[in-house]
Amino acid sequence: VGRMAPNKCIEDIIRIFHFLHKYLNKQSRLWLVGLDIDTELYSFALKRLVRELDIMDAVHFAGRMADSEVRALYENASAYVCMSEHEGFCLPVIEAMHFGLPVVAFASSALPDTVREGGILVSEKRHAEIAELIQAIYCNVEFRDKLTEAGRKRAGELSFDSFRTSALQIFG
Repeated sequence: VGRMAPNKCIEDIIRIFHFLHKYLNKQSRLWLVGLDIDTELYSFALKRLVRELDIMDAVHFAGRMADSEVRALYENASAYVCMSEHEGFCLPVIEAMHFGLPVVAFASSALPDTVREGGILVSEKRHAEIAELIQAIYCNVEFRDKLTEAGRKRAGELSFDSFRTSALQIFG
């Protein structure tokens, strides 16, 4: 969820999904939501990679979606994966945690500070291993529930109400 931009490293997500879909879970689906305005060449390269990996039937380039549609994806997906190498606050990660979606993110830029204990941070992009992690989240209810609880807790820590309380303590 977000812009289709090179810093988002969506090609890594596609490669992870390739391992997941081809070797672990043939029923899996990947939804890529976001605009590619001003990044059309990158978007074309991503679609070419999907064709080369022969996973066209399982990958959906959804483009822009209404908020209600994005919410439905968050609420019905098995995991949110972010392999970005340059992020600020990364609102989609927080949205995913808020809606109870386990988060797997690359530990770069501000993502470790944003996610903290609310998800799983990976320090290396080992596509096959990350695919196995995602499959474990999908298959292991106890593991998934712990990640969901941790993510919701972290999203709560980042809520406006939490910010207001902290700001009042500081600036009273």
